Amino acid sequence: MPPNLPESETPDVREYVYVDEGRVQNLLAQISGGAPIERETTHSRSRKVKSGLKVLDWERGKDDSGSERLTTADLHVSMLEEDATALGMLVDISDVVAREKFWKRGKVRDRLEPGMIVRVTAPTQLIDPRSISSTMRAFDAAVGSDDPELGEMLEIADALYGECMSLSVRPTPSQDASCAFLGLIPHSHSFAPLQRDLLFSRFGPDLPELTSIVQIARVPTERESSQNLKEQVDQLAAQITSASADSLKRELFDDLLVQLGRAMEDAGLQSAPRWPAIAVVPLAIYRAVLPSGSIDLNDDDDESP
Repeated sequence: MPPNLPESETPDVREYVYVDEGRVQNLLAQISGGAPIERETTHSRSRKVKSGLKVLDWERGKDDSGSERLTTADLHVSMLEEDATALGMLVDISDVVAREKFWKRGKVRDRLEPGMIVRVTAPTQLIDPRSISSTMRAFDAAVGSDDPELGEMLEIADALYGECMSLSVRPTPSQDASCAFLGLIPHSHSFAPLQRDLLFSRFGPDLPELTSIVQIARVPTERESSQNLKEQVDQLAAQITSASADSLKRELFDDLLVQLGRAMEDAGLQSAPRWPAIAVVPLAIYRAVLPSGSIDLNDDDDESP
């Protein structure tokens, strides 16, 4: 039998949307001294045969014993949660980050550090731009419209997102996109058991409530304006072009590339969180499979067919 959800009698059965198997197994191996592949269980059962027939007398009190091997790959996420929680290395922050004022005042940022592992249950947006653009291109080709504006828009989407899928966990009641945990899921990562091209049909355009296990990647601060960044880029570029071959310093190029990266982030050309949003590395995304209970469609007050 599966364990129950915390402080609940509901069995902890999950529908996994995404699992980064490599990271989960790596963390579990470090915390627990290994990530088990199989688990062997032994069970026994006593036969209680009550009969007056002598031929069955020998069956009384006899035990049946056996064993079975269970794969534990699908349990690695819950095992990581349990072990990391016991060591104080994972905490559920769903209630804390649901308060928008904590984001605006910087309290969420002050409490979280890169490397921390947290669990958040909240409305979650999952977008796979490449699947959407592929579908749009196929439809455009099928109807023969050859819309240049649509083609340009899809090219921009490909340039901005590449093969990655976008994750946005929005825990506040307003579902403010700035008060969110933002992450990217590379195309090469495991995305089982849900196929990526079925993502939109499964969840639709709304934000379903999902549970995400994430590792804090980056906690941004309020930076200087883009104008100041542009001035820094111009100054570095001027130093590089004016320097002679003998006095050229590689660190100037390093600084220039860093500033260009920041400018691209501010312009929206690079995926990066803007304060107060926080960048995360998704480890697992799932939702609980709830008991069906009894479903009664009878309505005594409604006599219409």
